[in-house]
Amino acid sequence: MFVSIIHATDQASAAPKQVKVHMPAFNVELNGILIENEHQKYPLLVYNDITYFPMTWDYSRALSLSVNWDQESGLSILRNNQFRQKPQQSLGFNNDPSHDYTATVADYPINVNWKNIDNANEPYPILQFRDITYFPMTWRFTHDEFEWDTSWDNKAGFKLATIQHKVLYHLFYDEGDFLYAYGNQNDIYQINKSLEGAPVRLAKDAADKIAKHEKDRFQPYQAANFENKNEKVELKDQTIIYKQLELLSFSSSTEDKQKDKTKSNVMPIALRNKVHSFESIVLPVNNQISFVHLTVYYSDRDIYTPQDSFTFIVKDGRAVPVPEFNQRPNYLIPNKDGSSWFISQAPSSMSARTARLRGQVLHVSSDGTTTSMNNQTQAENLDLLYVDQGALIIRAYSDLLPPQQIKETDGIYALDGNKPAAKLYPYLPGDYYVDASRNLYLLDGMTNRLTNITTNSSKYWWDYELMTQLY
Repeated sequence: MFVSIIHATDQASAAPKQVKVHMPAFNVELNGILIENEHQKYPLLVYNDITYFPMTWDYSRALSLSVNWDQESGLSILRNNQFRQKPQQSLGFNNDPSHDYTATVADYPINVNWKNIDNANEPYPILQFRDITYFPMTWRFTHDEFEWDTSWDNKAGFKLATIQHKVLYHLFYDEGDFLYAYGNQNDIYQINKSLEGAPVRLAKDAADKIAKHEKDRFQPYQAANFENKNEKVELKDQTIIYKQLELLSFSSSTEDKQKDKTKSNVMPIALRNKVHSFESIVLPVNNQISFVHLTVYYSDRDIYTPQDSFTFIVKDGRAVPVPEFNQRPNYLIPNKDGSSWFISQAPSSMSARTARLRGQVLHVSSDGTTTSMNNQTQAENLDLLYVDQGALIIRAYSDLLPPQQIKETDGIYALDGNKPAAKLYPYLPGDYYVDASRNLYLLDGMTNRLTNITTNSSKYWWDYELMTQLY
């Protein structure tokens, strides 16, 4: 329907208006492909300084357009983002770039995205040339109707990029020369660290083997590996006790105890309902110091259960509250100098259960001194990216959900418990990954662009390079 029947045989007897057109004297790229216009059977044209594309089957598919012709209703052009086809070129034809050609103004009914076009009065009308409809790449159509990206450069010429499907989402593993990323519907892609070639979608068996490695990187540091379940935390008479220390008391005498904090280990709290239940985790900082975290529930547990979280460093018979770290830790990283890192990762998705959670990192020195890295980096969220002999690489940022408000202090930091946090790179939205060689990669949050920030090299893949592997 696209190539030969668009020119109706029973048009009105009046001869269509003819206009002079010529071929572009500049380069034109469509989705990264340079158009070889001189040898196209249906070359690109220029009219009134606007580039025109032929609505052949190949071009319409590459532009993600549905083009239909009906004898009564005429021509219909609709945006259809399902098409993901590499631009195909019908070569073997010889055109004269210096020659002017004649095209006609289309005189049949036309609608674009269900809107009628008064083609006779358009400053850049839809044309016909060699019995094919030609469509103008004006701002009105490319940006307003189809949401494409266009650019012009005196050297590079005219570039047009259609809407691209996001395919690569999350880098999670590396091995040898390759990175591995999750794509659509949990497909796994293998990407060469050199960024050469296109990512390869793995077959199911190979993907399943790689997926098993997703948690390998930080598995040795899972807090559950270190939890001391023999040291009991108990609730007696609305008082939570650990090693005969009163950590929290919710009894009627709580208010009196808070008045003299120097004689009590009780953490100041606001009086609330009685404790219904609690959870605890006890982790070692070193042989002399313990980390105790409590989650206190005030009613039967469900998504909206009223609750509070409390953290303590226990040393020399004293329990010191740490209010700046108020979440259950996911990871514990012990260091050779007797200090430890405690890390609570930010939630991967937001829900009623996770809405109040943030990414937190706490350093506890060998003498029990605590340092909140969130306070030091002035970031609401910290994500663990890499561990190397007690030194961490983390991502510091504020907003969990887009649109993200990026602060000057956001970025990638190196953390060493004995030194202030050192900012390595400014913050960019996207998915970060540090490989075994400490190369920092960024997978763009909106497009299929992967950047090795360490080497300052980058590669962009068009979605037709990735989507075709799904079929």
